[in-house]
Amino acid sequence: LAEKILATGRARNAFSIREYLNKMIKDEQEALERQKQREEEYNSKHPETGKCPKCGGTIYSGSKGYTCGNYTGCKFVVWRNISGHQMTIDEVRTLCKHFVTPVLIFKTVEGVEYSGKLTISKDWQVKRT
Repeated sequence: LAEKILATGRARNAFSIREYLNKMIKDEQEALERQKQREEEYNSKHPETGKCPKCGGTIYSGSKGYTCGNYTGCKFVVWRNISGHQMTIDEVRTLCKHFVTPVLIFKTVEGVEYSGKLTISKDWQVKRT
């Protein structure tokens, strides 16, 4: 409708309508560019680790764990410290790809070491086995 008004030149304020529409388009483009910059900044600080086994999203390395980037719909996470074992990126990649890790060394609260594997359960939780 606005384009028809502009094309016919009937509106007294046609120039202001054109300016308004152009400003809306420009503001939206700037908002999209800012969002893209924020995503790039986040991704540069949180390197990509692999693909989420639950939803196929991207797993990113954060300060406390490795989380799915699809945070609005997927809550999959592998914590950095699991029973005294510091998870490496390679271990997380293996877990996400094969649903199981090689044998890892864990510690009890008393500091006693024991070995085991991590698996992803049917409810998408990381479990020691």
